[in-house]
Amino acid sequence: MRWISEKDRGQSDAMNKGIRMAKGQWIGFLNADDYYEKNTLASVLKIISNNPDKQRLLLGNLNVWDENENLISVNKPSEMSAARMLADICEWPYNPSAYFYPADLHNSIGLFPEDEHFAMDYDFMLKLMLEGIPLDYHDEIWGNFRLLPEAKTGRDQAGNESYRRAEILREKYLRQANTTLKIETALLKKAWAVRNKTLGIWRKISENS
Repeated sequence: MRWISEKDRGQSDAMNKGIRMAKGQWIGFLNADDYYEKNTLASVLKIISNNPDKQRLLLGNLNVWDENENLISVNKPSEMSAARMLADICEWPYNPSAYFYPADLHNSIGLFPEDEHFAMDYDFMLKLMLEGIPLDYHDEIWGNFRLLPEAKTGRDQAGNESYRRAEILREKYLRQANTTLKIETALLKKAWAVRNKTLGIWRKISENS
């Protein structure tokens, strides 16, 4: 185990330092205030050991807690895909305490963008999706994320900045997508819009009945 505490140019820079120093074949990040479930690392090690050479993103579920230790939600990225992410109609892993990946994936997609201090994880997921990296989802709680109002993520969400950052990134990677993925994304957006409109009509009918 190596412990280094020094100045950096932000979270992405610090994460990239860790990636460069890492000696293992797989990577996981645990941010301040977050924690793994008791058996997470043992479960992940078993999954990797069963198929050590397979390139994929390992995904689990994530508990999201507030500042009073109340459970806000459980993040379950079970239906994630490139088109669904670009159409913004699926859950994606909000926090790295619930996913793990081979270190050499950075050879193909690069490191975290050091000029991005908030949405580097979303950028990372979009890159993986466009690269066609397989997903290996496991329906069990792996990580715990504290969404604190005074923390960076909490402040960003409170001002709705996080959604605007994500929208900019989706537009960026949609421009880079192939024609098939662009068409699939457009069809999903239209289907989702029809779904939401239909639900709105049914709500009005229910309220007036």
